[in-house]
Amino acid sequence: MTIVSGKAELRILMFHLPYSLKTTLLLTISLSMHSYAKPDEATGKREFDINCQACHVADKLTVGPSLHYIAEQYPAGKSADFLAWVKNPGRKNPDTIQMPAMIHLSEDYILSIHAYILAMKITAPSSAIKKDDANEKPAQKNRPEQARPYVKRIFLPETSPVSIAVMLTDRMGIAWDTTSCRVRYTWPGTTDFFDGYYKEKITNKIFYRETAKNYLSLSENYKPEFKGYEVINGTPQFICQYGVTTTYEHIVPVMGFNGFIRILKIDNLKSPLTIHLDHTGDATVTSTTHSIQDNSLIVPASPTQEIQLQVIFP
Repeated sequence: MTIVSGKAELRILMFHLPYSLKTTLLLTISLSMHSYAKPDEATGKREFDINCQACHVADKLTVGPSLHYIAEQYPAGKSADFLAWVKNPGRKNPDTIQMPAMIHLSEDYILSIHAYILAMKITAPSSAIKKDDANEKPAQKNRPEQARPYVKRIFLPETSPVSIAVMLTDRMGIAWDTTSCRVRYTWPGTTDFFDGYYKEKITNKIFYRETAKNYLSLSENYKPEFKGYEVINGTPQFICQYGVTTTYEHIVPVMGFNGFIRILKIDNLKSPLTIHLDHTGDATVTSTTHSIQDNSLIVPASPTQEIQLQVIFP
């Protein structure tokens, strides 16, 4: 007779479960074992504004489902289900893009976002909803064009889902990839993403594209982890992690020119870093702080560094 311990039984069960069920089970076990800080609505609002508001509004479907729908699907007793979904989301609505896994957020932050959504006590819009968000197609409405600059988390071609459109000016939009933590390309900024439902292909409008395999290379060869972004005077500062090294990249327009500045702050750089600036398109890339040679810039190890890059178009 073979006796199998409780831990062994759990390992056998996990081996045979589908991936999605494994994730849910592990998160449920984690919730029961982990001592969480009490969900804080103020923290939830801050993290919601940084990570969620580009795709979710209170009472209607835009890029993602409404907060009214989310609160109905995940009431107070389903915080574990909400956490599992945010960590490993699927796709319920074929007419919308799939939500990216918010793995850069701590579980305490996610639970605080859930508490904030529930505290808003969002009701359905006054007009009766005939379809729920899981089946509804996002409506296209004629709205005034959104003032620049603004940031929209949305699907963009030739990037990872969901990347971020940085609409700096009416002449320039920038695709920022959340998986590789880098600028991918630019296109004319006349395209508007304010309504959130976007199908037009912009590939043939790209006039600048970064082509290096990696934007930043460290000797340890860490893969970047996207940690979110904050908006400073309308323009984004993206936060990424490379092992113990943290980068903060603030993108702003060049006043009086067609172009943009990248202000890159690096904390806790333990070894030299290389910035790769290979690109296609008619652009001049310069730095006011470091020397660029052969489309590369070497940054020495230091507790903190600040690099300014300027990309100017004709």
